[in-house]
Amino acid sequence: MDKVIPFPKQKKEKEEKEWVMVVNTPIEYEAHLICGLLESRHIPYRLQCLKHIPHPVNLGQLGGYTILVPSDWSKIAKNLIEHAQG
Repeated sequence: MDKVIPFPKQKKEKEEKEWVMVVNTPIEYEAHLICGLLESRHIPYRLQCLKHIPHPVNLGQLGGYTILVPSDWSKIAKNLIEHAQG
């Protein structure tokens, strides 16, 4: 037991992206529509929901859906969403 086996190092992206919130909504279908809009324009996104965690929160905005995009895409994504909401 003299030898210690180290954990393998995780491969990181060369440039770690900073993700920023572009939308926070309590309505599930609205979040999925916005994700579909972003996906149709090939904008990377992440959808987070506090309702699907070990200790769910489902009180109005607390249990809402948050859409994140990389910081370099945030201006484009916000303009696209704003234009779509018209």
